[in-house]
Amino acid sequence: MTAADKHADVTHLFYRETGHLSDYGTEQAKQTEREMVDRLTAVLEAGIAADLLRPDTDAVALATQLVLLSHGWVLKGYLLRKGRTAAGYATSLVEMAVNGWATAAGRKAWERRRG
Repeated sequence: MTAADKHADVTHLFYRETGHLSDYGTEQAKQTEREMVDRLTAVLEAGIAADLLRPDTDAVALATQLVLLSHGWVLKGYLLRKGRTAAGYATSLVEMAVNGWATAAGRKAWERRRG
């Protein structure tokens, strides 16, 4: 979330100009996104292993969804920024993931962290 907000121009450029990149540029953009998803997937898989997330959690799909939704802060900021902060929006994304995928232990851990 912070990266999308901090580098809003890059996020806009990625979505707006991807179709105009060379094959090499397209592959580089995809690789960057894969790396982002891979880092988040590793965190989610650790949560599954620790019984904080349900065992049926599709970590790659959830990581991809969270990345896509975080980009929404930049892409749809004109709708989201009124009365919200980037940190608050990021927290709402985590809340959505916790509510959808966390085990009882995961929800308790999240509440302690927020506490």
